[in-house]
Amino acid sequence: MKSAIERLNKVLSYSEIQAIKSIVDELGEEDSCVINISKVVENVKVTKSVAVSALKLLEATGVIETKSLGMKGTYINVFHKDILKAVSEIV
Repeated sequence: MKSAIERLNKVLSYSEIQAIKSIVDELGEEDSCVINISKVVENVKVTKSVAVSALKLLEATGVIETKSLGMKGTYINVFHKDILKAVSEIV
């Protein structure tokens, strides 16, 4: 687990970490839900591509799984909530 957090810490930008924090807030205690990325980026003042990039990095490391639902939002399934919380607390 620690190595995954360290790897993410090295590759995530400050803006991506801010987007992840907002996504974690949206998820709350749930392991999966549908999130509107446009609302997430509006809250933290980053571009949509930054938030999508952060999600792709989390997905590549096996922390989450995402599926686009088009206009409805993005479905996010969290496999490792502890890693996701730790990454959101980096900065």
